[in-house]
Amino acid sequence: LTLEFVVTDDIAGVKSVEALLDGKVVTNGQKIDLYTLALGEHTFIVNAIDKAGNASTQSVAFSVIATVDSLKAAVDRFYQDGSIKSKGLYKELMEELNHASYTSNLEHVSEALREFIHEVKEKRGRLITTKAADLLIADATWVIVHLPDTEAPYIKIQSPHAERYTQSQSLRLSFSAYDEITGVKQVTAVLDDVPLMNGQKINLRALSLGSHTLTVTAVDYAGNTSSKSVTFKVVHRK
Repeated sequence: LTLEFVVTDDIAGVKSVEALLDGKVVTNGQKIDLYTLALGEHTFIVNAIDKAGNASTQSVAFSVIATVDSLKAAVDRFYQDGSIKSKGLYKELMEELNHASYTSNLEHVSEALREFIHEVKEKRGRLITTKAADLLIADATWVIVHLPDTEAPYIKIQSPHAERYTQSQSLRLSFSAYDEITGVKQVTAVLDDVPLMNGQKINLRALSLGSHTLTVTAVDYAGNTSSKSVTFKVVHRK
């Protein structure tokens, strides 16, 4: 990316110009290696003052994203500059990205990219430099969480069961959530509207006799939400 801008003032003339990229001073014509920018939103601002003291500002917001094709380009670049030190690893990584390119099944795309991430982590610091590995992991993760996922996460509640528990019994919450495309971003649980944590031990003596409901809610990175509930009863010790 080459930064380019023009500042003119036909009356008083331009006194000073300042250009900022995400708050850091840059110059006109400066080339920016997009690999050095974080994924997401960035802002380029040009401030100018004329000789009469009038000031003006112009800004442009742009996004840096990742795609499977950009990952291929990154792997190729890192192999060429020596950041990927093995031809065999280079071929393996490109093969995994090709798998992601050739399928229209989003679950298979996600699976291929997760395999790619796993392979990069395994070789990080050995056959691939730490800097290059971290960039590839971040880019592949970005692609995964931005896949066009319309499926809500799957929730499984292992404990409690929909049955009766005596006050003397021990109960430990156990639940999990899965999403095969973008992955699970957040999981929350409430027992009778009281927030609780996975693995938390419940003192059944502190619960009133009768029915109680555990509700688990999961949200994936695409914003899809699912909930699952289990109702159980607390009864007197026999």
